[in-house]
Amino acid sequence: MACGLLCGQSASVDTARAELLCELIGIEQRTPELSRSMMGVLRDCHQQMASGAHDFEPMLPGDGTPLKERTMALARWCEGFLVGVGAAGAPQDPAAAEEREEVLRDLSAIAQADAADAGDEEHEWHFFEVKEYVRMAATSFFLDAQSEPPESSTTGTVH
Repeated sequence: MACGLLCGQSASVDTARAELLCELIGIEQRTPELSRSMMGVLRDCHQQMASGAHDFEPMLPGDGTPLKERTMALARWCEGFLVGVGAAGAPQDPAAAEEREEVLRDLSAIAQADAADAGDEEHEWHFFEVKEYVRMAATSFFLDAQSEPPESSTTGTVH
């Protein structure tokens, strides 16, 4: 959800976004320590996604974990990402709206994945390809949000 929140209208890490993350998770009673923790989660996600090396990785179980568990974890990650993106609101660039909607449909389909008990090399490769698609989609959404002008700067004045 934190990654999705950073892929909305702006990729800012702020108190309001941390509060929204708490709300999405279902935490009603918030303490200053919890708020600092949520800000830390958002900062960590932001730092990893903003890295020029494109080394963002969704938080998933390691390769030693059975494929079924990794597949279900990827589905849950996509579900959380979609919730975060939906709560943050879409960037205002109409030119990218169609492509963005297509990727959101893909992520929604991945979120509904049902893992097979297969563990052969072919299934591993398919999992790797889907995970890479998810990783690049999240990175792309984040970079698009970074390039969006802040809403308050649209004054119509040319300098």
